[in-house]
Amino acid sequence: MNLSTYGRHLVAEYHRCDPRLLDDVDAITDLMQAAAIAAGATIVRTAFHRFAPTGVSGVVVIQESHLSIHTWPEQGYAAIDFYTCGDCDPKVAHEVLARRLDAQVGELILLERGIPGASMRGTRGNWGPSTSVRWARETLLPDPTAYFVVNGSGEGRTTLNAFDHALLDAGVGDTNLVRMSSIVPPGLTRIAPTSLPAGALVPMAYAEMTSDRPGATISAAIAAAIPADPTLPGLIMEHHAEERLAEVQATVVQMALDGMKHRGREVADVITAGSEHVVREIGCAFAGLVLWQ
Repeated sequence: MNLSTYGRHLVAEYHRCDPRLLDDVDAITDLMQAAAIAAGATIVRTAFHRFAPTGVSGVVVIQESHLSIHTWPEQGYAAIDFYTCGDCDPKVAHEVLARRLDAQVGELILLERGIPGASMRGTRGNWGPSTSVRWARETLLPDPTAYFVVNGSGEGRTTLNAFDHALLDAGVGDTNLVRMSSIVPPGLTRIAPTSLPAGALVPMAYAEMTSDRPGATISAAIAAAIPADPTLPGLIMEHHAEERLAEVQATVVQMALDGMKHRGREVADVITAGSEHVVREIGCAFAGLVLWQ
């Protein structure tokens, strides 16, 4: 045997399975072997065991690596591990086993293995019996599911201190902001501003205006144009100026509408957030849109 080191490692969580099947060692053995064969694997040997009072563990050793399972019948839960090299497709093994176990909910992680310098790249997926898997490449930051807007202002002895104080006023001062380009992913839910974990990496589109001219009125604002079609992405624009907030917001809203018009997307709503500040010594106005889970 001289297989490439490249492999695909699928880790699966099955919930609300048939508890009777999960406690049947013979049925589980047959199902795991069927899944291996469906994936195109060559079975070398199997080892399965039923625990007392319930539960089954087992492994199918294949020429291309292995498939393993452990079950909790009383919870309707099974933990699965499919690791295959060569031409075997662990996704096929998953489809066979999930269907035969009558799993109602599942979570998947597909890892790439054996690539020097690039191993363990992951793709996540969720699925149900009536829906296909939606795969998403894992990155440093998880895929967002929601967004919210924030605003604040502050004074400081330096421009950086003023900016920091504005962030604290907005409720995001104890996080690590990751400034992003201005796209709202499709299908996100707008939520109320929420407390963020200290030190978290927080993707945000934001506008900020800092000035050291005492008496100046400064403003910063963002506008998010949300498309009528929820399968399409929205657009965020940022603007700041030494003007009243109403003027800055009017400008940034038109910027967002112009951007969506250029994309040919109908707009259902425009979300805005902004801050106005009269400078005493060194001041900062801040507004942002946070992508969150």
